[in-house]
Amino acid sequence: MPEISIIIPVYNTEEYLTDALNSIINQTLKDIEIIIIDDGSTDDSPQIIEQFKNTDTRIKSFRQQNAGQASARNAGLAQAVGKYIYFMDSDDILSLNAMDDCFRKASEQKLDILFFDAVSFSDEGYNTQLYNYIRCNKLIDKVYSGTEIADILLCNEGFRVAPWLQIYNREFLLTHSLKYEHTTHEDELFTILAFLQANRVGFINQTYFHRRLRSDSVVTSHFNMKKLKAYCFIITELKRFSQNKDYETKKLCKQFIGRIIYGVIFKIRELCFRDRISGLRLLASASPKIFSKSILKIISSKIYG
Repeated sequence: MPEISIIIPVYNTEEYLTDALNSIINQTLKDIEIIIIDDGSTDDSPQIIEQFKNTDTRIKSFRQQNAGQASARNAGLAQAVGKYIYFMDSDDILSLNAMDDCFRKASEQKLDILFFDAVSFSDEGYNTQLYNYIRCNKLIDKVYSGTEIADILLCNEGFRVAPWLQIYNREFLLTHSLKYEHTTHEDELFTILAFLQANRVGFINQTYFHRRLRSDSVVTSHFNMKKLKAYCFIITELKRFSQNKDYETKKLCKQFIGRIIYGVIFKIRELCFRDRISGLRLLASASPKIFSKSILKIISSKIYG
């Protein structure tokens, strides 16, 4: 059993893939397995994967028809046997000591989740200051429950859903049947549900991950109805999950839903008029009370802010 399984979905990232894979195969933690899922790439990514596989026996590669990042991550998770799981993206870079430090602390403290920080960089002129992943310097170094740390991070505007900001205990993921839903922004629901069900969560105050901002990524692409419907799906799933849960979990689910709705209302401005109306109706039907509160909050901030 390797100490960490690193799962890497790949889809047409030939320009960045070598840098990403070099940052993984050169980790100071050597007892790892590297699971690469080629999600139907049409560029030279498969050839690059094969070259790396031929030089490193820790690499396992699988190819599937294009089905999206959620499907690729789930396929990797089904193959993984490591004690901990890490989801890496194929266009970013991980500090070489990241997995060593994370595994040591997660094992010592018997953690379900351990998270860390990231910095953004761009070769295309994006304003990296808009994508802030520095949170850990505001926290006390101790073991938290998932709901406790989620509440703290939400209050500090520091909760981030990116899967590459944490490692997960594999048994924890299996026990709670945590997988990625086949939808846009799949990491939003996965990360929230993971934190809400974790008993032991810790962090390392280090910026191990280097996130590349590029024009054809999901986060930098324009908002559209597909993304809006995905957020509505996430809201519905959070409401379903919160049923019959304790007061703290229900409260946090409402906070997460409010955070999603508030953000989406601002993004709706990027849509055409007809889609704006349709989008607002979808949001209102997904969670009427929280939608109304969000609208009032926005109106108040416009008037008095």
